[in-house]
Amino acid sequence: MKPRISPQESFRIGLPGLVVGCLLPLVFLGCGSDDPASGGPSSPLQFSASLDSFCVQNINAYRSTLGLPDLKVWSDSQECLARQARDDAASGKAHAHFGACGERAQNTCPGWRTADNDSSRRSVLRSCLGSMWDEGPGADYSKHGHYLNMTNTKYTKVGCGFHQSGGELWVNMDFR
Repeated sequence: MKPRISPQESFRIGLPGLVVGCLLPLVFLGCGSDDPASGGPSSPLQFSASLDSFCVQNINAYRSTLGLPDLKVWSDSQECLARQARDDAASGKAHAHFGACGERAQNTCPGWRTADNDSSRRSVLRSCLGSMWDEGPGADYSKHGHYLNMTNTKYTKVGCGFHQSGGELWVNMDFR
């Protein structure tokens, strides 16, 4: 039986990232739609650095249930990951721009419905990561690929890129 992270544990893990993120400058990730009819913002969408930390912390929390080492934040990839998430959203296809940032593996939350606030984005991210974790364990990459990416000990870094438009959140988690 595979261990699950409770919502309370996920909140406890994410809280330090939120506190630290409030002290860090904002990182501009993704671009909103210039078309007001699309329901997206007309200016670049801003995500705080804490959302990326939250993403990485949750991946590491899952890894810790198996005694795996933490992945480091792939911090110098942020702008590329945001463009990649934006471009995947524009194409409507998950993994459409895989490899554009030099990653070796990628997990994607493609077009998950969310409100325009960090609390909703965090909830969506938790759900998406949970569904990826629930794919494992197993060795068949076509059935367990997201889980295998999250547990692969050959990867030492992960970066998370975000794009939101029209009430849909696209998240790319690139492993290196």
